[in-house]
Amino acid sequence: MVEEITLKKRGYSEKSRANLKPFKKGEVHNPKGRPVKEQSITEALRELAPQVLEITIGGKKNTTKTAVQLMALGMYLKAIKGDASMAREIIDRLEGKVAQPISGEIGVYKGTKELTDEELSDIARRRSGGAAGASQSSPEPS
Repeated sequence: MVEEITLKKRGYSEKSRANLKPFKKGEVHNPKGRPVKEQSITEALRELAPQVLEITIGGKKNTTKTAVQLMALGMYLKAIKGDASMAREIIDRLEGKVAQPISGEIGVYKGTKELTDEELSDIARRRSGGAAGASQSSPEPS
């Protein structure tokens, strides 16, 4: 027995077309609305950063520091203990990041059709290590 298989595109059956009804004026299909977004870590950190905390440092009780001051202190302590990445972070924040040099030729790109014969021969000479065209440009003394 051979069974016949018919492929139907999604949404074209009679059942699915019967379910398609336009919205009535003023009708709401999502009465609760969009769910409330949970607080992000950035928002939580911004709330905690200015809070004053009481801590004990070196036996001194009730030293008050903000969360941000404590984080900075922790960064300095790690850098002093030899954490190179933390030392680099502190230096970058105090001095600014070191500018990275950019190498290469700066100019407007020209297509090969727009280049002169002299520019094309110069490119060929540079790519071949200076050998191409060297005998033509500088004649040998006799």
